[in-house]
Amino acid sequence: RWVEQPLTAVLLLLTSRFYLSSATRGFARVFHSWDMHLLSNDTWLLLHIEPSRVQAAEVVAALELRRASCTLPSRLRLAGAYAWFETPLGNNVLLLERHIDVPGFLGVNLNATAYHPASYTTCNKKSTLEYNLANKYYPVQGMSLEALDYFDFVLKVDADITMMQRLRPSPAYAMSRGRHVFLRTSPPFGITTCEATISRACRAFAEATCKQLLATRPPLDYPYGNFLGMWLGLFQSPELLLFAQHWWAWPGGWQNRWTDQPFWHQALWATSSSEKAISMKDWRDSAFRHGGTLGSPIDVSKYKDHLMKA
Repeated sequence: RWVEQPLTAVLLLLTSRFYLSSATRGFARVFHSWDMHLLSNDTWLLLHIEPSRVQAAEVVAALELRRASCTLPSRLRLAGAYAWFETPLGNNVLLLERHIDVPGFLGVNLNATAYHPASYTTCNKKSTLEYNLANKYYPVQGMSLEALDYFDFVLKVDADITMMQRLRPSPAYAMSRGRHVFLRTSPPFGITTCEATISRACRAFAEATCKQLLATRPPLDYPYGNFLGMWLGLFQSPELLLFAQHWWAWPGGWQNRWTDQPFWHQALWATSSSEKAISMKDWRDSAFRHGGTLGSPIDVSKYKDHLMKA
């Protein structure tokens, strides 16, 4: 249901210390900008780490987190592996240490394939299993996390996004005011031959679940996946999670190494929600930027000023 004062979780998965500490793509180098311009009392960070590849102590030290004085809700205590922290500016972080699922039919694991792409040569041949798995995680494993039951919206923001100013309006308000269920921050792009089996995947889902979908064409485009927003009333619904499981298991998605990008518009199609998306593309390069440098010395100086006042 829609509420007047929604809570938003920014969901981020770190599968290795590279994505935490890399000088070019590490989360630690941009985290101060999130603390200043993205997180707030009603926008929390839900940080999921793969414990075989990165340790909680490393994350806590790199981000300068401190233990929160509050107690976790009983459901999260029972689930185990959650811990509640505060950022240097007093914003909230839920840290989850839990192994992510690797599909059994692949017969491999993250450690075995992290830097050794498979021999497939047709599509995305330089992409590692780790990269594809980390992206495909969000629609299924990510949306099924217990912690998200306490939130109304979720943002998927890449670890190398630098926030330059606070978003106006907030993502939750932008979606709530028009009852939008999905927020993108780029124009849609046409799919390539690597996503050519998307139509077949969608048709197979329609034949198995909803014959009415057979009369409609699935959208053959996708937005950038590095800054997206979702209303959890839809994206945690049984209907959508059923499609997410189908999409996760579709062989062409693993063979051609899809990320999460081809999923979102197809998910809206599968739930007859395509008209309920909103574009906030003006935020890109004005309120945030993807990649690039850490930020000017002025940005860091402002952050230190905030720390002194916090």
